[in-house]
Amino acid sequence: MKRLRQRLDETGEALADPRQNYSLARTLISSVTLSEDALALSIMTPALSERLQLPEPSEAMLDLTFSCSLRRRGQILTMQIDGDNPARSLDPNSQQLIEAVAKASLWWDEILAGQVGSLRQLAEREGINVSHASRLIRLAFLSPSIVRQVLEGRQAPHLSVEFLTRRIDLPHEWAEQERLLA
Repeated sequence: MKRLRQRLDETGEALADPRQNYSLARTLISSVTLSEDALALSIMTPALSERLQLPEPSEAMLDLTFSCSLRRRGQILTMQIDGDNPARSLDPNSQQLIEAVAKASLWWDEILAGQVGSLRQLAEREGINVSHASRLIRLAFLSPSIVRQVLEGRQAPHLSVEFLTRRIDLPHEWAEQERLLA
């Protein structure tokens, strides 16, 4: 088992290098079929067994099928594999927005709890300037329905950290936010 774990770790390290990633995928995967509701992979088990230094398998091919859905957000198409963590399939813009909203909420909680005395202290701790911290912390006051849309990857395509912190004056009232950002 220890040897298998070591081989899996080595395979994982190989996947970190895009050149080896491509080569390994071509060695292991016979075919990939994508439809509107499913992803099917055919994996060559002899190559996988050889890579992991396991005994020769009895079957030549391992067929895996995953239920999935395709989502379009603006120009970006993402695939959500059913049962997968939705955040992993989000585009980088959505992921940055989720992280910024979470950070802003955490900062606001720390200020309310007295763990941080001021926005200036918070900015110094985070290694950012006060004006940047001030812009980001406003995200802690986003409408719950907008936050839900962001978490589900359903927000308007133009919605980004930069848009919310630099391009608009975010209204205080949730209904006005929802009207403006829909």
